[in-house]
Amino acid sequence: MDMCAGNCCDVLVLDEILVAARDGFLATEELRSVIGAKPEGMELVLTGRGMPDELLPMVDLVNEIRKVKHPFDSGVPSREGKEY
Repeated sequence: MDMCAGNCCDVLVLDEILVAARDGFLATEELRSVIGAKPEGMELVLTGRGMPDELLPMVDLVNEIRKVKHPFDSGVPSREGKEY
């Protein structure tokens, strides 16, 4: 993944990339490489559940969001454009 080369942007969001790594679609080593290649001054945002423990020393901030209430709780199925 050479997305970080050449200061292409100030902020790079890799949405749900942690799920891809957790579920084996992306090697954790590849993600380590992306984090390590991040240019100085670029904000790199990784989203998704399942932050691999081995990435924790490489990142500055980790948030865990907890569901308090969700339509699933009352039987509403996944909705196109909302949950997927």
